[in-house]
Amino acid sequence: MGKTKTTTDEEIKQLYKSLNALVDTLPSYIPQELKELRDMILNIHTLLETAMESCIIYEIDKGFGINTSTIDITTRARRLLPIEPVLNNLSFRGKLKIIESYKNTKDGLIETLGKVNKYRNKFVHPKEFELKREFNANSPEGKQNIRDLLRCLAKAIQETNLHFKKNYVNKS
Repeated sequence: MGKTKTTTDEEIKQLYKSLNALVDTLPSYIPQELKELRDMILNIHTLLETAMESCIIYEIDKGFGINTSTIDITTRARRLLPIEPVLNNLSFRGKLKIIESYKNTKDGLIETLGKVNKYRNKFVHPKEFELKREFNANSPEGKQNIRDLLRCLAKAIQETNLHFKKNYVNKS
């Protein structure tokens, strides 16, 4: 009898299952109760990094005297292809340093984005049991740390949105 062929969907499902089982058995990795928090940090970090890239692009346009409100998205994307590899090779911290150099950027925004990056690094490079202690939802200190982290994420989104609206939306 021949071997039955596995469909792509079945293989994907099996790979997810086996990789999750492997990760879940690593004793020093993120415990299940912190995975949702880690996922939120990663998603918001990515959103903020994309926003920083947009700010950099807008500032480049302003430097060339281009009115960004009159450019359609296709033209904009085509014009920016040359800078994409440069942005892709910059770290979050590198992009933050560029944003910091703009005179229209408030120090509070830079500080908040820096904190988000520190939280992200803490969750993607966890030290043995450190996260379990620091973000233990069963302890008063852990709950405060979780609350502070979530407040930081919310503040970062709010401040980034305000910065974007003030400096880049419908500007001539």
